Amino acid sequence: RLWWMLPAQIEKGRIMKSIWRFFLIAAVAMGAMVAPMAAGAQDAGELRLQLLAQQEQRAYRIAKAACLVMSGSQSDFQATSATQTAQAFDAGMQVLTQGDPAVKMAPESDLMRRQELEDISRLSKGMTRSSLQIAAGDFHTVPVSLLLIRNQIVADRIHLAMAHALPVYARPEQPIEWRNAILHLQGQHALIEELLRDLCYARLSLGPADMAEQMRARMIRFEQVNAALIAGDAKL
Repeated sequence: RLWWMLPAQIEKGRIMKSIWRFFLIAAVAMGAMVAPMAAGAQDAGELRLQLLAQQEQRAYRIAKAACLVMSGSQSDFQATSATQTAQAFDAGMQVLTQGDPAVKMAPESDLMRRQELEDISRLSKGMTRSSLQIAAGDFHTVPVSLLLIRNQIVADRIHLAMAHALPVYARPEQPIEWRNAILHLQGQHALIEELLRDLCYARLSLGPADMAEQMRARMIRFEQVNAALIAGDAKL
């Protein structure tokens, strides 16, 4: 079979090789960026950005784990993973919108950003509740379809919210090049989860008709950003 027909072993090997390259790059790059900040305590703005990045990754992990439950691969383990990740996601959205004194994070004060987060939270309910149904063994059309539809929408909206929040909450002394690099590094982490989710989708013939093309585009994007993080790229 040709590569564009997604033979699972070839695609998995290609993705995993890129993932390991990315982690080596990320370890060096993040170390260089975080070092100047180490002297001061992490403020609420940095925590908010960190939580947004975690939420995007969690969104993809929810769908990946739910898909693996349906595939029969380590069903009990994946059901637990889907449940715990969905619960963590719901809790994270509550912290982002309403704040949490335990981590010294105030409610989002900007009305437009708060509305953006509340919209994401409302959309995400269909995703998390569907994943809980699937984790419990309900593979009917409604929860599966709702998970497939909402998952990508929610992840994309969170990524956009993070892009909106980065100029506001990043430290003022942080150069714009560092901010962009951090955003791309976080995006790479999310893209790893997205590709692993897509591998499961392909295995079960889920997802859109152009799934193969989307996966190719994501892998190309992943490798381009990795190269840009090493050599630099003014267009990014």
